[in-house]
Amino acid sequence: MLKAGAGKARITPPAGVPFLGHGHRVSEGIHDDLWAKVMVLDDGREAVAIVALDLCWPMPDSGYIEVRKEISERTGMDERKILVSCTHCHSGPDFVAREGCPLPIERQRELIEPWVEELPGRIAHAAELAREDMREARISFGKSYVTGISYNRRKRIPEGVAKIICDTGDMEHIVRKQYESWGMSPEEAYRCAPLGIPDGPIDPDLPAMLVEDVEGRTIGVLT
Repeated sequence: MLKAGAGKARITPPAGVPFLGHGHRVSEGIHDDLWAKVMVLDDGREAVAIVALDLCWPMPDSGYIEVRKEISERTGMDERKILVSCTHCHSGPDFVAREGCPLPIERQRELIEPWVEELPGRIAHAAELAREDMREARISFGKSYVTGISYNRRKRIPEGVAKIICDTGDMEHIVRKQYESWGMSPEEAYRCAPLGIPDGPIDPDLPAMLVEDVEGRTIGVLT
């Protein structure tokens, strides 16, 4: 029999921390809280936890491993069956102090380091709440398609090379520079990278998993 539970905990840092992914800007306040959300699924033999964080990526270095350990210690779950993921939120905090930020390095550390230290515990608390919420459940799946919102920044060029770019209009120039760095003349590079290099593939699928209890009340949705 399948059981499921969901929990969430705030992981909002203090106002004033630098943004991760927005150059050298700092936050001026809190518009919406950032959350750690956890869903636990247990079929009576194995339990898995799916963790989603409103962050750009799961902690610096190998910090996500600490998150898994903390959850394992608090819930008894096998840390190998704990998936830690992020929403890739670019309106969230950086994890380390950086040169070039408007704030002095020491002030950055004062804001960032205590928050980073507390983060695994906050995330693990969401997992504890999910464990406490466990109840008989059923799962439904669905899929739709969403197009016209984004493009694939990984462009494929000859020799199996892929480049990540932010401006599709600059792609050919970037590729030609790559070829020239390999020793090609500008003319040869242009022949290898003419206008109109194709985009990488786009997958428009939008899958969703709905988890409900046996009375039809929503436990959580994964997309």
